[in-house]
Amino acid sequence: ELGAVFIPIRWQTVTWGCHNLTACTQWRRNLVTAWQQLDHSRLHFVVLMQSNLLQLQGALRANSLPMINMTNVIAFDSRGNDSIPAFPIPLLHYDTITLNAGEAERTISVGFRGGCSDDISRIRHTLPDIFADFAGSRVTSCGKEWSGNFGDEMRSTVFALAPPGQYVTSFRQFEAIQAGALPVVLGDRNFRFRGGSIWLPFQDLGVDWNAMGFTVIDEELPGLPARLRAALDDPTSLQARFARTKQAAELFTPAGLTEYVLYVMTFY
Repeated sequence: ELGAVFIPIRWQTVTWGCHNLTACTQWRRNLVTAWQQLDHSRLHFVVLMQSNLLQLQGALRANSLPMINMTNVIAFDSRGNDSIPAFPIPLLHYDTITLNAGEAERTISVGFRGGCSDDISRIRHTLPDIFADFAGSRVTSCGKEWSGNFGDEMRSTVFALAPPGQYVTSFRQFEAIQAGALPVVLGDRNFRFRGGSIWLPFQDLGVDWNAMGFTVIDEELPGLPARLRAALDDPTSLQARFARTKQAAELFTPAGLTEYVLYVMTFY
């Protein structure tokens, strides 16, 4: 007697990461055909890494194919959508950044470095001006070339700014926690993909993102430097934030994600 069946599909390739149009079309047709054979009286689950259900829906529509039936299928979504029910999970690379558990070595008060992947939201482009006069900050223009070590820089950062990328979340949001930096998650209400919702995994486990760092929407950005300065000037509160982040860090790894998925599935 089966419990839940995991469906191991490389969703990124099926949705947007395929560069051969003929192969893409065939893979999507094969997916729809195979999916129609699922026994929906049994429970299945999928883990969408670097993709989400809205992307899948759009990819299938582009080939005049119907959206697959998600009845009795639990979805774990890493990219963020709020139109199709799914459990939020972190967007992860296979390799994680080594945790820096100490605070004394952190010489960058506020940091950001990343690509200009916000073709819908423009928050990444505004950050250097907002933090131009912030003492100890290293907030670079998006897309700027750099030959340093990203992990070392993140481990040296107190508050890591995590704006949206192509979707409402980004790798940086979770890399910050891996490195023990405090995540400042930035959301855009005008984001095209479902109104700029902020994607915050593991809240069902008690992870409080505002107790680790901050969650901020676009209209609050002008006041963010003052909030971060106040937090930096309160060493007791800052130490508590670091402790909470360190406690949560193991969740934001492939092993932690696997444990979470198995934990959730025990309730079904």
